[in-house]
Amino acid sequence: MKKLLLVGCCILATGAMNAQTPDKKWNIGFHGGLTQYNGDKGQSWYTDKQAAYAFGGASVSRYLGRFVDLTLFGNKGEIGNIEQLNPANPERTGPERHFLASFTTATLAFRINLTPHEMTMRPYIFAGGSAIYYKKKYTVNKEIYS
Repeated sequence: MKKLLLVGCCILATGAMNAQTPDKKWNIGFHGGLTQYNGDKGQSWYTDKQAAYAFGGASVSRYLGRFVDLTLFGNKGEIGNIEQLNPANPERTGPERHFLASFTTATLAFRINLTPHEMTMRPYIFAGGSAIYYKKKYTVNKEIYS
């Protein structure tokens, strides 16, 4: 399975090497993944001890010139935590340890390439701004908000 995943990533990377040129000015992408919370209520990063939530998104890029691209991308998903009951540590148990929130992100960024598109390796500077919106879906007493 690891070899199949590696081969798939190499094929995708090869196709992305020539993504935006003067002849191919637009680029559209779709992406997704898993999110897990690791804060004051989280147990650990990416373990099977907590619930996993997903996100999905899309991006649109435009070639503006020999050294500049503009990218707009956004994500929509959920994040939360459902802590297992732990009799040995009673202050970290109960419904106050559960939450769920949806999130929406949007980013507008410029990519300033330091070498022309003919080069195989193209280092770049990425600069822009983002906005994130969180909406709680349930709280301590598990009341549902729409």
